[in-house]
Amino acid sequence: MAVSNLYPQINLSASLGTQALTTSALFGPGSIVWNLAGQLAQPLFNAGLKAGANAAQASLQAAGANYQQTVLQALRNVADALRALDNDAQTLQAQAAADASAQESLKLVAQQYQLGAASYLQLLTAQQQAQQTRIGLIAAQGQRLADSAALYQAMGGGVLNTHGTSPVAPMATAQ
Repeated sequence: MAVSNLYPQINLSASLGTQALTTSALFGPGSIVWNLAGQLAQPLFNAGLKAGANAAQASLQAAGANYQQTVLQALRNVADALRALDNDAQTLQAQAAADASAQESLKLVAQQYQLGAASYLQLLTAQQQAQQTRIGLIAAQGQRLADSAALYQAMGGGVLNTHGTSPVAPMATAQ
């Protein structure tokens, strides 16, 4: 709009009517009058208009740069979330193996305790280790779920509605 103000503006108008000296001749064929008018206006002083056009162009470039930064940040968020999920998968696999090993160790120590080959302290230590590795496994599962939610949000997912499962866009709730 600011650039278009630099150019001449043309306005055209037309009218149709009737004209007569007496009322009886008002609707006669010779009483029809046409009027066609044109107007051409050109700005005389262009300094303010050019500055306005330059400001509009600068504003457009700033908005484009802001949009580009937003897109790049969104892509970074997605890449970070994917890396976190990959790390979570490796951690979860290691924690699952450690948990299976600790559970097997607890089973063996419990059998040894029943046979009298292990002390009660050894049984308690094995139970503690099994519980610690189980806590580590649950923490790894929780981290994976949190990172999955972060990926969902980075991909443009909204906040889940509390009354259902349909996503609500974050910006729509703020307006």
